[in-house]
Amino acid sequence: MTRNPGNTTSRLPADAVKLAEKVLEEWHNTAKCPTKQSSYNTYVTLCSSGDTKPMSRSAFYKWIDRHENVAARKGKRKAYQTRRFRSPTTSSTRSMAFYPTRFATATTPS
Repeated sequence: MTRNPGNTTSRLPADAVKLAEKVLEEWHNTAKCPTKQSSYNTYVTLCSSGDTKPMSRSAFYKWIDRHENVAARKGKRKAYQTRRFRSPTTSSTRSMAFYPTRFATATTPS
C-alpha cells in the first residue's frame, strides 16, 4: 500500500481517453498485431476528425502498455507465458517465463 499517493486524478480529457479505448478495442487488440505506432496514427486520425486534442505519443504508448490484451493479440498460450503471478517463495511478482525450475519439475521416487 502506498502512503500519500498524491494527486491521482487524470489530466487527460475524457474524450481523448474514449477515443483511445475505441482504438484499443477495434484496432490494437486484434490478431493482426499492429504496432503501437500504427495504433497511435489511427488514434490521431480519429482525434483530428472529432476535433479532440490527442494525448502525446509517449503517454499513448504507456497507456497502451497498461491496457493491451495479450490474449486477444497473440493467443492464450502466449498470454499464459507472460502473465504476472505471485511467487510461492517471495512476495514479489514474476512472469511465467522466469518461474524457478525447482517448483516446475516433479520428483519421482527411485
